[in-house]
Amino acid sequence: MPAAFGANGKPLEAGGSFVVTYRYGAATEADGPIFTATRACRVLKVMARILGTAGSATIDLKKAPSGTAAASGTSLLAAAMAADATTNTNLTPGLTTTAADLSLAAGDSICLDVTGTLTSATGAITIELGWL
Repeated sequence: MPAAFGANGKPLEAGGSFVVTYRYGAATEADGPIFTATRACRVLKVMARILGTAGSATIDLKKAPSGTAAASGTSLLAAAMAADATTNTNLTPGLTTTAADLSLAAGDSICLDVTGTLTSATGAITIELGWL
């Protein structure tokens, strides 16, 4: 496999990690991709920060291969995050205990899957991934 390089020109080596941050809000599409892997990687950690809340919405992160709708993907979290959590508080949701579900092949996407309506909910979700 040819060497791959990051934005800083350094090699992207197996075992190295990187983060993807996604900002969401009321105008966010309810279900859709937020990251598509260009090569094999694994989800290591998820952290979210709720800035504004929504009474009954939940947010899940799902892995979806090409051709699979976001809502039909496989959950990366042990349980969906409540969008009505305390504002300005970090959430660190547990990851699924099925190790294979945390691995992404090239072309797999991490998708946002919202149940309910975000209304005034805003925040950011950061996903740490590691190259395989």
